[in-house]
Amino acid sequence: MDRFFPDKILKAILIDRPNRFVVNLSIKGRLFGASLPNPGKLGELFIPGSILYVQEMRSEVKYPYRVIGVESAAGEVIMLDTHTNNRIAEYLIATSQIPSLKEYRVKKREVAVGHSRFDLLLENSANELLYCEVKSCTLFGGRLAMFPDAVTARGKRHVEELAQMADSGVKTAVVFVIQSVNIQYFVPDYHTDPEFSETLYQSRDKIKIIPVTAGWNEQLELQQEYREVPILWDMYESEGNSDRGSYLMLFFLEEEETIDMGDFGKQNFKPGYYVYVSYEAQNLKKLIERHKRKRKNCLNQRDYLRNKAKLEMVWPVRSSIDDSCEINNTISEQSVSEVGNFDSLFCSCSSHLHYFEDNPRLNRAFQEMILDYRMRYPLKRREQ
Repeated sequence: MDRFFPDKILKAILIDRPNRFVVNLSIKGRLFGASLPNPGKLGELFIPGSILYVQEMRSEVKYPYRVIGVESAAGEVIMLDTHTNNRIAEYLIATSQIPSLKEYRVKKREVAVGHSRFDLLLENSANELLYCEVKSCTLFGGRLAMFPDAVTARGKRHVEELAQMADSGVKTAVVFVIQSVNIQYFVPDYHTDPEFSETLYQSRDKIKIIPVTAGWNEQLELQQEYREVPILWDMYESEGNSDRGSYLMLFFLEEEETIDMGDFGKQNFKPGYYVYVSYEAQNLKKLIERHKRKRKNCLNQRDYLRNKAKLEMVWPVRSSIDDSCEINNTISEQSVSEVGNFDSLFCSCSSHLHYFEDNPRLNRAFQEMILDYRMRYPLKRREQ
């Protein structure tokens, strides 16, 4: 085992996450705030009650603890500290644990090139240089890992610049440190960030793209089970390369509301959360952006609801098949009730809108369902 955290690691229980970089947690029944050095969404990991791994801060800072890990639904410890990620990559390169980079050693950290800064500059015995960017991957569904879990304009720009450098004869690489030893495959997250995914796909013959696994134990020691995993470009081509698929919209109503839906009549809505499911055969991204805006001319029941309710979240599920009704039925089983005859004229479903008293984003079964349709089921289709 290799230690990256010499200080004692404490376990805590997640209470909530008020913003991207702060969490509230409980240690032995006492409540504390803690910093979170990870800007990802982490929705499938940050379920209230989840076990966190934290480090006590020695210096006087705003928060007494820093979150460095979280326990997944499967009981696996997932590293969250992005500041540690480069140290992991350096260690794996220095110990020749990454076959694609076994001839290289780290020459310099944080190297500026033009308007960007790359994580590592490597050099081999022939004095050939290689510029390397390192990304931490924490999004898993079964045996598959994806990156990113949030839109990353910075990540897209880095890939574009590395590809341009490669065009001029400079060697470049992107290392995805997958924070799990149970992963067998990698693919860019075309659901969350199709632009980054397409940029990576188009650069695949120019840049070394290297996903490598790195798992952790409860003492936050790095387990010596490192390996490169294949990238499923064929899965990207079949499932995510076209702008089509299902989408889920999460609405919130703070108070009871009777909504006049024009030709659809008036309908009463209880306070709480509503999940709407539909499908788009083309231009899914533009459709979602249009649905995020309120409309003067409402075309269907969803538009009327959108004008009154707060839109909390949208989940695209890009796919080679229309699985919206299957997703809809799965959500129906998890919800408290459904709003009858809501946008279900063109299928056998009784409704495409489902009611939850509590936020389903904070429900592990709901998050696992999204991982199923985004990651596990497409992988099964590929292997059939």
